Amino acid sequence: MKKMTTTLLFTFAGLLAFSQTNADIVGQWYNAKKDAVITLFEENETVSGKITWMQFPNDDNGNLKKGPLNPDEKLKFRVRIDMLMMSSFPFTGRSSTWIRKLN
Repeated sequence: MKKMTTTLLFTFAGLLAFSQTNADIVGQWYNAKKDAVITLFEENETVSGKITWMQFPNDDNGNLKKGPLNPDEKLKFRVRIDMLMMSSFPFTGRSSTWIRKLN
């Protein structure tokens, strides 16, 4: 009986460890180059994200960096800091691995 209880306990703990919710990804994350932080947040049961920190936020002239490579002319002049990078991503519930980069 003790062996069966232990097995069930570890099985249940394993299921909890692999279950994902929006809250598992909400927070601050470094980009791949680690020169910017993207903050992910819940919004209407979806996940959105914006740039909240950049290692080098200014261009060579001292102005805040903008998005000149954006194909949409109206968006080329948006400042990158506080720029909404992703919005309304629904949580699918599929098993994924998220690695938290910041506290």
